[in-house]
Amino acid sequence: MAEYEFGSRLTRFFRGGTRLTAPESQILAEFLDRLPSHLQPTVKEQFELYNLVQREIDGRALNFYRIESQLSFSPRRPLPLLPQIDEPAHHLLKLKFVNRSDASVVHATLQAIQRRAFCISFDRAIAQSEELSFVSQTESWRNAYKRP
Repeated sequence: MAEYEFGSRLTRFFRGGTRLTAPESQILAEFLDRLPSHLQPTVKEQFELYNLVQREIDGRALNFYRIESQLSFSPRRPLPLLPQIDEPAHHLLKLKFVNRSDASVVHATLQAIQRRAFCISFDRAIAQSEELSFVSQTESWRNAYKRP
């Protein structure tokens, strides 16, 4: 399973960032693997360029950011954007998982805002110790994101 870390300890401390738990990293990896092939390269590059993730206080969402550093002297690679759609926010993909220890279900949604993958939301907070297995997906991007 891939480990995802966004930013340094210092960045996380001063910006209120967090590290992903093992189940959250697993869910992110599933999203990146299961996106439609025409969206995958853009979304994967966006996540490579993000350097801050913040967990909402109730533990039911992760928001991803790219913070520009005032100390950087080299030009930054621009953030690639998803295809233009009419809505400012749109669900890209919904995934369903089951916790192997107690058979509880977790629903997760990857949402794009202003043409970038921004938020992973959950129907409940996920414990750090949960062992999740992927069950199914709903490709909700079909209504807005047309294949080239």
